[in-house]
Amino acid sequence: MPPFFRGNHTEVADTAIREVIPAYRDMVPSLDSFRYLADFNEHTMTIMRPVGTATVTKAASTGDTRFTLSTLTPSGQEVLATSDWLIWVDENNTYQADEIVSIVGNDAVLTDVLPTAIEKGAKVWALYEVARSAHTQLVLPSNVTTDFNKLGITAGYDEPSTRLGDGDPLLIHIDNVSMAGTLRYLCGRYLSKTNVVDRSTEIVLGADGEPVATVEAPPPPPL
Repeated sequence: MPPFFRGNHTEVADTAIREVIPAYRDMVPSLDSFRYLADFNEHTMTIMRPVGTATVTKAASTGDTRFTLSTLTPSGQEVLATSDWLIWVDENNTYQADEIVSIVGNDAVLTDVLPTAIEKGAKVWALYEVARSAHTQLVLPSNVTTDFNKLGITAGYDEPSTRLGDGDPLLIHIDNVSMAGTLRYLCGRYLSKTNVVDRSTEIVLGADGEPVATVEAPPPPPL
C-alpha cells in the first residue's frame, strides 16, 4: 500500500505542531508509527478525523482569512463553531488546515491568512474541536524521546456515527504547550477500504492509564 512520511517538525512553544495527511483516491490513511521529543513539558497528540464535508461556495484569494461553505454533509451535522478545525484543498491541490476563529452562518474566519487561494467548489472537511470523541489522543511524556509503533490509527471511527474514512485526510495536532517539542518523524500508509483494521481502540494501556510506548532518554547536551 502507498506509504506517507513526515519528519523533523517543530514550532515555537504554544504554537501547535500540525501535519496534514492528504486523502489518496478512495483509500484510508493509517498512522502507524511516530517519534516525538516533548522536552520539559508533557504534550498531547490528537489524531483528528473528518466528521463532515462541505464545498467552498465563493472563491477566496491568497491572504484572505474568510471563506464561505456549503451546508455540511451528511445532513444533520452540528453547525461549525469557534475553535473547530477544517482541512481543505487549495488551488495548487495542496491540503491545508486551520482553526476557525469565528463563524457567522456559513462564513468561516480562520486563525491564519490563506497561504494560497481556494477555488469555488473546493472540498472542505470538518473535523470540529480537538477534544471531540471521534478523535484519538495520545499523551507524550516530558523530557524523553517517545516511540509509538504498530498503531494502525485510521481515518475511520464508530462514534458519534460510523465513518469508514475512505477518501478522507487526517490532521495530526500536537498542542506543544509551554516548551517546544519536536516531531522527529511519523509514517503510515494508505489502506484499501476492504482491508481496514483500526487499532486505535486496541492500544495497550499502562498502569497509569496511558498508552504504552517505548521511551528513550534524550542524548546529553554537547559539552
